[in-house]
Amino acid sequence: MKEAFTTDSLRGMTVAIQGFGKVASYLGSHRKQAGARIVATDVSKDALKRAAAMGCEVLEDPDAIYDVPCQVFSPCALGGTLNSGTIPRLKCRVVAGSANNQLLTEEDGAELHRRGILYAPDYVINSGGVINLSYEIGRPYSEEAARAHVERIYDAVDKVIQTAKREGISTAKAADRVAQERIVAVRKMKPMRPPLHGSNG
Repeated sequence: MKEAFTTDSLRGMTVAIQGFGKVASYLGSHRKQAGARIVATDVSKDALKRAAAMGCEVLEDPDAIYDVPCQVFSPCALGGTLNSGTIPRLKCRVVAGSANNQLLTEEDGAELHRRGILYAPDYVINSGGVINLSYEIGRPYSEEAARAHVERIYDAVDKVIQTAKREGISTAKAADRVAQERIVAVRKMKPMRPPLHGSNG
């Protein structure tokens, strides 16, 4: 929001949420508390009832969500919903949602960039679940430590955005580049394994 609108306030903004499952329900609740107008859709009647009870405007036709004039479009349903057929219909400045694999193809990230839509790459902003899980395995769970780590997602998204701006590429490509750099850096930090006894190399 700060990058696209020079403010991180959602007050008065319209957010279109595609899919209103468990994660999207939390997302909708937070955005409502922040003063946003929420337009939501889902294929599930129960999900639509939940959205309506929360004070969201509900679209019974799931396909109509792409045509909603909004500041933020949040894909929170199935993957591949951002594609050559749907991207031209978007009327938003930001795409940021909880669905996995939102882009159908690599070219769709470039098309969002060409259209001036700021895309928050899904595997960057959705990493909170995996981060939290990592604190539940093999050690006593610490909510404070997990939350502190999750809050760094903000900085990770900002790094992707700044990389995209600096290099003149889409945020989708920038996220891949930042991830590759991180992988290389981690590999360099790992100690080399000593060769097995009797090995020739």
